Amino acid sequence: MKHFLSFVILAFFIKANAQDSLKINDFAPSLVLSSSKNTVQSINFNGSKKIYYVRFWSSGVLKSKQDFYKVKRLFNQNSTAVYKMGESFDVVLVALQSDKVEWLKDIEKFQLGSLNNLIATKSFKDFFVSKYFLKDLPTSFIIDEDGKIVSINPDLNTVKVFIESKRNNVPFIALPNEIVGKITHGETTKTALGNEKIYVTNAKQDTIQTVLTSSTGNFRISGIQNKSELTLKMSKTDKVQGDDDVFLETESGNVVSDFNKTEQGYEYQLSEDDLKDLRVLKEKIKAVKNLVFEESFFTAGQFKLTPLAKGKLDVIVDKLKQEPTKRIEVISHTDCSGEAASNLTLSTKRAISIANYIISKGIAKNRVKAIGKGEEEPVNECVDGVDCLPEELVKNRRTEFKFYETE
Repeated sequence: MKHFLSFVILAFFIKANAQDSLKINDFAPSLVLSSSKNTVQSINFNGSKKIYYVRFWSSGVLKSKQDFYKVKRLFNQNSTAVYKMGESFDVVLVALQSDKVEWLKDIEKFQLGSLNNLIATKSFKDFFVSKYFLKDLPTSFIIDEDGKIVSINPDLNTVKVFIESKRNNVPFIALPNEIVGKITHGETTKTALGNEKIYVTNAKQDTIQTVLTSSTGNFRISGIQNKSELTLKMSKTDKVQGDDDVFLETESGNVVSDFNKTEQGYEYQLSEDDLKDLRVLKEKIKAVKNLVFEESFFTAGQFKLTPLAKGKLDVIVDKLKQEPTKRIEVISHTDCSGEAASNLTLSTKRAISIANYIISKGIAKNRVKAIGKGEEEPVNECVDGVDCLPEELVKNRRTEFKFYETE
């Protein structure tokens, strides 16, 4: 009897401790949670053919919100790219908290609306979250196209390297010699920080350049090529009140990052990606005549090219071969029939099919970019809730080809 009891206790102990953490090569558990769009979203990673970056965080844990702007940039740079084995790259942010108001405020503050934002109001005790055996926040995972975990708590550079290893092509963009940007401050609403000195320092913390922001917060820094570990520094100013943050933005207003607060003021070390985001685009890229085909290249609901489509694409391939300095963006649109999410997925698959065909004809991968817009950019008033004739809907089912000078 004594031996039997010992066996039962041992068996119970083994079962209770069979798994208390996820490991590399484990399949990522599914998530079924409320989304920021007032729906319940179900994500099954197993066999999804998507690459995911999943991050668990909370509004009340400051460190879990660090690098959110860079996470968004990672998504923007890779979500519409062409991949070798998977269909796309996606980001899932899961907030563990009961306070939905603060959650939505953070989504707005960090401009995360384009990402998958989910919330587990039972926090670590949520049924689906508990399968991740989380012990701290933030905790993040890279999940491959088969649904397997390939990295736990990777830094964003590791995520970037993994994604690029899966892409069909990664366009080469040389580091610029001149950058432009904008300095703002505030929270959700950001105000330009004008007439303030920016000190540019090198790896040795020597000031190599000082520039003054304009009245609209804009600045321009030249002669930065071949200089590593550049940092932007600003002194404290009465214009920044209370808990306001100071932000570095692109010239077009996209947030690159917030500045770190120091005893002297604010500072931010520029990465290579930051320099590329801040490069002077107006002098680098010149759009040439673009093409729009209203008739569909595909049968309804499909993403396989028709013979008619291939004939028209051959004309575009010839143009690219005749003008080797040109690159192209393939932008696919649908009408508003069906679900918006399904239309976005379909248009992305269609753009990728076109891009793959162009590449198969001998055009370098880094000259072709595929973008799916779904029903987001109609050319008429035919949107959800509006009755339209078939001939009006068809105008929104189109493919755009935008040509640019190679950078």
